[in-house]
Amino acid sequence: MAPDIGMILKNIAEYKATMFFAPPTVWIAMLHHPDFDKYDLSSLVKCYYGASIMPREILRELLEKFPKAGGENVASREVEEAVYLHPDVEEVAAVGVYHPKWVEAVVTVIIEINRGQA
Repeated sequence: MAPDIGMILKNIAEYKATMFFAPPTVWIAMLHHPDFDKYDLSSLVKCYYGASIMPREILRELLEKFPKAGGENVASREVEEAVYLHPDVEEVAAVGVYHPKWVEAVVTVIIEINRGQA
């Protein structure tokens, strides 16, 4: 049975939820729901996801819709894949480090840079 996206939006607004965890498919359905703009979702300050990789365009949309939110659950593998897109990066590692507000932040370490001829 699929989640009732309208009910999720209604409950976040009604109960002034501050955190919400859902797989990317639910976030996508929420953002594209015809009633999305009818609800005050400004109480959300933590937007978590898991179970699969979040498409970059949806992450951008989430940041636009929830500018004060943080705590997105970004897998280190996703960060590494994004850094690997840069043509000069040969190897990279993403690790979590302590952050006073978010508890943990992802930091990348470029292990080796491909220094081709310019």
